[in-house]
Amino acid sequence: VVFNCYMADLRPESNLPTVLKEFGRVLKPQGRLVLAFMAPQAKWLEGLWMATYRRWPGCLGGCRLVALRPYLEADGWTIEVDGEVRQGIIRSRLMLARRSDRGSRR
Repeated sequence: VVFNCYMADLRPESNLPTVLKEFGRVLKPQGRLVLAFMAPQAKWLEGLWMATYRRWPGCLGGCRLVALRPYLEADGWTIEVDGEVRQGIIRSRLMLARRSDRGSRR
């Protein structure tokens, strides 16, 4: 299992394909990837968050909303679980994924 919390929210989006390939490389066949990352927020909160991020990213620790599903699917991951949890007013997304092609290679 590779367990990753909120790193994708901090990495440049251009770096995400490389990160996902590395996760796939270190996993055993049928290994699982568990990701926690920012979920879409209430419109007012998401607007405020992203406006703050654009102007003062350090105030938010550099954390911003990233849609990971398209990156996972493009890299051959099958998403088995996709859910949300809430911490106060902030929502987080949790995903469990496996490489679609892992079992056929070994």
